[in-house]
Amino acid sequence: MTADIEEEEFVSGQSRAGPAQQSSAIMRRARTHLWNTFSGTKMRAVHLVGVQHDYLRHVAADVCNRYLQSHEEKHCVINSRVQSEATIGDGSVLINCNIQHPIVIGANCFLSGVTNTLLELQAADLSPVLSVPDGIALQEIRVTMGTAQKCFHLDVGVVYGINDLLTASEGSEGATFCNRPWSEFFERTKIQSSELWPTTPHNLLTAKLYVASHTHPEATTEDILWLAIGSPSEETLLRWRSAWRVSLMDILRRVDSEAEFKKGRDIAFQLQLDRMVAALKNNELVCFLSFFKQSLVENRQHDLFATLDHVVEEVLDKPLVICRTYACIADILGYMAGEVGIRGGPAANIAWRMAFNLLEKEDYLAATRALAAERKNWTDNGPDRIIRASRHYERAGHIITRMGVATAKKFISGTQSEPPPIGQPVTVTAPARIDIAGGWTDTPPQAYEWGGVVVTLAIKINDEKPIKCTATRIEGLKLVLVQCGSEGQVVERIEVTDLSHMLDYSQPHAPGALMKAAFVCAGVVEVRSSQSLAEQLSKYGGGFELTTISNIPQGSGLGTSSILGGAIMAALWRATGQQHTKDSLIHAVLYLEQLLTTGGGWQDQCGGMYGGAKISKSEIGLPVKISTQEIETPDGFLAKLNEHLMLIYTGRTRLARNLLQDVLRNWHSREARIIQTMTELVANAEKAADAIRNGDLAVIGDCLTKYGKQKVVMAPGSLPQSVQIFIKKAQNHIHGCSLAGAGGGGFLVAIAKSPDDRHRVEEIVNTSPELKEFKLYSSCVDRDGLVYQ
Repeated sequence: MTADIEEEEFVSGQSRAGPAQQSSAIMRRARTHLWNTFSGTKMRAVHLVGVQHDYLRHVAADVCNRYLQSHEEKHCVINSRVQSEATIGDGSVLINCNIQHPIVIGANCFLSGVTNTLLELQAADLSPVLSVPDGIALQEIRVTMGTAQKCFHLDVGVVYGINDLLTASEGSEGATFCNRPWSEFFERTKIQSSELWPTTPHNLLTAKLYVASHTHPEATTEDILWLAIGSPSEETLLRWRSAWRVSLMDILRRVDSEAEFKKGRDIAFQLQLDRMVAALKNNELVCFLSFFKQSLVENRQHDLFATLDHVVEEVLDKPLVICRTYACIADILGYMAGEVGIRGGPAANIAWRMAFNLLEKEDYLAATRALAAERKNWTDNGPDRIIRASRHYERAGHIITRMGVATAKKFISGTQSEPPPIGQPVTVTAPARIDIAGGWTDTPPQAYEWGGVVVTLAIKINDEKPIKCTATRIEGLKLVLVQCGSEGQVVERIEVTDLSHMLDYSQPHAPGALMKAAFVCAGVVEVRSSQSLAEQLSKYGGGFELTTISNIPQGSGLGTSSILGGAIMAALWRATGQQHTKDSLIHAVLYLEQLLTTGGGWQDQCGGMYGGAKISKSEIGLPVKISTQEIETPDGFLAKLNEHLMLIYTGRTRLARNLLQDVLRNWHSREARIIQTMTELVANAEKAADAIRNGDLAVIGDCLTKYGKQKVVMAPGSLPQSVQIFIKKAQNHIHGCSLAGAGGGGFLVAIAKSPDDRHRVEEIVNTSPELKEFKLYSSCVDRDGLVYQ
C-alpha cells in the first residue's frame, strides 16, 4: 500500500505526484497513525459486476433511501429509543433518537439526533401527540458558539424537507423549504426574505431559520415545527425575530462532533440497558458480559448499578430474577477488579451481615438497598476490596437459591410410629451412584430455572453397598457423632452436649458438620431455640448416637456425601419413630445440603436411594419437586452390563465445590455455550434412558462419552491430563467413558466393548507409567438402593 513512498514523505504531506504541503502537528499525528495502521497492508483492485455509481445529492431523501435499501422493514430505526406507542410512517428513517413522547411520524421522514428535550410540548395549543408531517426532516444538533476563550454549547433544532435542495437559490426552479416553494413559506409565516438572508447567496444552506439563543439553550418543538406547518402566533413570531438565529451553514461550521458522537453512544448504552432490563424481567436467555465490559471501558458502572438496583425494586415478587440480578452485579464488580484475587472465596465480612439478614427474612427491597449502600464503601478502595464485594453479591444470590431449594420441604412428609427402644440400632446401607447423562441440569438454580433430567445407575463396590449409617437412641441427653474408616475403625468421635456445639453445622469442613446438619434438617434440634439441647432431646426420652462408614475414597465423584446424607436422614428419622419414603428422603437431602452450604443438585441421592437404572427429573419453577422413575431393562441386560462396566479410580481428588462455583457463575451469565450445552445435556439424558430400555451398550457408551465432553464445556479444566491419556490409549476398546460426577478427578466410568476388551483396558491401566495412580475397582449394578437392616 505504501511501496512508492517513504514514511517521512507521507507523514509530512509530501508527494512525488504533486507539490509538497505543509502539515500541522495534528495532521502529522493523524498521518503517523494511518501509516502505522495501514503501511503494511496489501491491497488489490476488484472489479464489481452489476453495480452502478450512486451519486449522493444534498437532499435528505438520498440518505433515507440508502438506509431503506438495505432494510427489510418499511421504515428504518437505527440506534434509537422510541416509545412503543409511537407511529412511524412508511419510508421514514430514525437515527440516534431518544423519543419517549407520544408521536406520529409521517411517511418518508428523516429524524436524526432528536431527543426528549427537543420534543417537550411547551405550547398550550400544541396537540398532546406530536405529529411530524410527511416528508419532513427533523434534527437536533449540538453546536459550539462563541470564542475559544468564552464558548457555550447549544442544542439546535433543525427542520426542512427531505427533497429540499440545500444549494438551490431562492426563487429558482426546484428551490423549496419543507418541500414547498419559498413563496408559500413567506406567505404563510409573514417572514421577509431579508430576515433570512442578510447577505448572498440566498439558499436553504445559508437561511438563518433556526433559533440558537444561549439564554434559551434547549430548543423545543414550539420553536421548530411551525417553520414546516401552520401559521405562527404573533408571540411565536416575535420570539423568533428577537432570537439569535443560525443557518445550516453556521451549524455545519460549529457542530460539536464529540458531543454528537457521545449522544449516539449514550443512546446505544441506554438501548442496551433497556434490553438488559427486559431480558432480566422476562428471564430471557441473553448474556450481558460483553455489554458489561464495554460499559466499564466507558466508565458507566454507576449507571449499571443504579439500573440493576432498580430492577430488583420492580420485581420484589420474583426471587429468581433478583438472584440473577445480584449475579450481574457480581460480574460487573469482578470485571472492575480485573485480575486481582479470585472470585471464589470467603464472603462473611461483618459489614454485609445486615443485608444478608434482610435477605433471610425475604425483605428484598431493604436488602438490595443495604447491599447497594455497602457496595459504595468497597468500590472506591482498590481492586482487592472490589473483588471481595463481588463475592458478597454472589453470596447474596446463594442465599436466595438456598431459599428456593428450601421449597423442596413441601414434599417431605412421613408417618409417626413407635421408635425403637433405647440401645437398639437402626442401620441403613446404600449404594454409590454413577451418572450416565444429564448432570449439571440438576444443580440449583438450573434445576428449577431450566429443568433437570439425569440418568443414573446404582452400584455396589467390591460386591457390597459402600455407604452405611447406624442411628441408636441412648440414655444421656446428648448427641454422639462417630465417623469410621473403611475398615470400621473410629476416625472421629464428637460429643455434643450444648447447643453452642451445633452452631457450625453450616460449615462443611467443621467436625461432624454433615451429621449436625442432619439433626437440624430432621427437626430433632433447633439451634436457635430458647430451649437447651437437653430440653429438646428430653421429648425423645434420651439422646442419639450416629455412626457413619464409607468405603469410598474422598472426592470420588460417586455421590458419596449426598447418599450418606440420605442414609443419615433415613436412620435418624427411623430412630425417632418416623417413616419416610425414598422420594421424601430425596427432597430432604436437597434441603440438607443447602443447610450445609455445599449446594449441589439432587442426582446423587436419586442415584443412591433407588436401585438399578433410573431417570430423574425436576420441572421448571418453584417449589422444587423431583420425580424418579426406574428404567425397565430387557431380561439379562443388567447382568450383561456388569460384564462390561468398569470403575477406575484416577488417584486424584475431585474439587467439587470450586467447579460448582464456576458453573453457577456461568449459568447466571447465560453464556451461549452454556445454554447450548444445557439443551444438549437434557437431550443426551433422554437418549441414554432410551438406550438403557433397549439394552444397547454401544449407544449408552456413546451417551457417556458425549456427557463427558459436555461436562468439560460446563466446567473447563475438569478433565485431567491423565484421563485424556487414558481415553487415547483405551478408545479402541471401550464404547465410551466419563469421569463420575462433576469431573476434575475421582472415579472414571467406562463401558468395555467386550470381556476381552475389558481385559485389554485393565492391562493398559496396570502397565502404563502415565496411569500409575489409576486403580481398578470391582463394581456391579445394585438393584434395590437404600435399605434398612
